[in-house]
Amino acid sequence: MAQWANVHDLGVKGDGTTDDTAALQAAIDSHRTLYLPTGSYRIKATLHLRSDSVLIGFNPSTTVITPPENDPAFTGEGDAAPLVESARGGDAILSGIGIDTGNVAPRAASPLAVATIARSTS
Repeated sequence: MAQWANVHDLGVKGDGTTDDTAALQAAIDSHRTLYLPTGSYRIKATLHLRSDSVLIGFNPSTTVITPPENDPAFTGEGDAAPLVESARGGDAILSGIGIDTGNVAPRAASPLAVATIARSTS
């Protein structure tokens, strides 16, 4: 746990109203293991995990990543927009974190694992 960084110490609010996108992405980019205490973490764009990211929440019912209602990044027509996306070929871990796609965010999607598919040559 000595290597864990608490996102609140890194400027992430988790208060349900602040846009935490930039602060969370900066925390992910600079720390391997992050602890997200109880809170609602509002994001307005997909969070991109490092290949070795570990995000640990207190409880998936009380530690939630969610978009604002009717946010343009997650509404309208088009492909699904994940709230969290893993790195290609990575081993990222999310534990104890709820993903709430909201009531009025039709394109918002749960975490997306970008898989590297090995194909047999035989």
